[in-house]
Amino acid sequence: MNDTGKGRDDRSVPEALVSAENSRCKILIVTALATEAQFPQQLFDDLHCTATYTFSLTEAAKSVARDCPDLVLLSLTIGKKSTLQLLSDLRKRAPETAVVAISQSDQINDAAEAMRLGAVDCLFFPFTQERLRKTVTATLRNAGAIAPQRRARGHSSETPDDDDKAPTRFAGHNIKHGMILSDIAMEPVLKALNAVSVSVAPVFIQGETGTGKELLARAIHAESGRAEGKFVVVDCARLDPDTLGSEIFGHKRGAFPAAHADKIGAAQAADGGTLFLDEIAHTDLRVQKQLMRFLEAGEILPLGETHPLKVDTRIICATTSDAQAEIKAGRLREDLYFRLHVVPITLPALRNRGQDIVAIANTKLVQIAQDENRSFRRFAPDAMNLLLSHPWPGNVRQLINVIWNVVLLHDGEQVTIDMLPADFQAAAGQAWTGQTPPNLSSHPDLIGRSLAEIERIIIEDTIRAEGGSVPKAAQVLGVSPSTIYRKRESWFDH
Repeated sequence: MNDTGKGRDDRSVPEALVSAENSRCKILIVTALATEAQFPQQLFDDLHCTATYTFSLTEAAKSVARDCPDLVLLSLTIGKKSTLQLLSDLRKRAPETAVVAISQSDQINDAAEAMRLGAVDCLFFPFTQERLRKTVTATLRNAGAIAPQRRARGHSSETPDDDDKAPTRFAGHNIKHGMILSDIAMEPVLKALNAVSVSVAPVFIQGETGTGKELLARAIHAESGRAEGKFVVVDCARLDPDTLGSEIFGHKRGAFPAAHADKIGAAQAADGGTLFLDEIAHTDLRVQKQLMRFLEAGEILPLGETHPLKVDTRIICATTSDAQAEIKAGRLREDLYFRLHVVPITLPALRNRGQDIVAIANTKLVQIAQDENRSFRRFAPDAMNLLLSHPWPGNVRQLINVIWNVVLLHDGEQVTIDMLPADFQAAAGQAWTGQTPPNLSSHPDLIGRSLAEIERIIIEDTIRAEGGSVPKAAQVLGVSPSTIYRKRESWFDH
């Protein structure tokens, strides 16, 4: 079923989809025979792509090894067999090949797992040809379409150059859309930010108050193909439950006594862009039901409207709450959680971000000093040491407020320790004296073991103590869940 597409007029083909040697991008479609019609060959031909179809896992693996496709459209099941193992193997053996998962509407868990394994996007049946076209175009433009060029240069395993997406350098630190991403704790965040930029899949951001969840959401929007569209924010925790639905979905004039005019809701206002729902766990259950319809059908029904409206809006949501605890308490619908939890990203607390504290403090000090017409350029070593030792319960937001306080009340070339707020110094001192090293004498089984062995024992024991919950274990250990997932994957691979 290969098609060479000779003689076609390529003037309308997006430039990013044509390689340096004018070779056609290769797409492998792994699907059931019954759904082949969802992937018309003409669509791929119009995009200057060569499409190959396969209907078995064995043939799919052979085709990947033989043809080195730029993009694989992978149905999550072939017959009754899951393709997740194929996806995992593909990401290890051909990391330069982009994968878009194709999912049925009742495969939310499998779709989330596919995204975790490395799929860059997920299409849910039924989807329109236009949606398929946009997904393929965006995916190839971002990554896959440069694979033919890499093969032509003889560097098939080389990481693609991506100057537009790469973080900028500032004083030795990586900064992307205002986010400092230098510390190793932020590597999973940077990886996720790059991976989801071509996708329209929902993103679920978790993190403590003040860690920068909205900043990350704005960065995802800015990196996406929706950057020219609106970024609309709804703070679900601050709105009254009776008005939240109207705020998100809108209403018609006369829908209720106070509805004196039509109101366009945030979901419609963000059409073609991104809707950021902050503190999603605080959303009223009635609104959660409406969100399910929106996610399933791409439709909204403003209060008082009789016909649903189609909108093309991406959802990014965030929460400081333990989502599983909210589900158990009946405050968060489990089906909505799985709909939203396609691409989970956990923002680490500031206290776990190492030298990022230095970068953020220095960057914000210069910025705030300029805004307030002050001369500050750096921190004295003892002042910086105090910042590094502080537990920062308010995270980045608290750090910025401390710096702002210093700049407003003092001036000079550098911030000295006596300039820091007195209550901050006292709290930092208490936190420092309150820390005690672990007493290994109470754990004789750890004596004589390597540090790597001790780390694994402590992590696994903590996970068991928390009922198998990695996020809860991560909270106890003071690391991000992604750090634990990464370590466990390395253990199980050996």
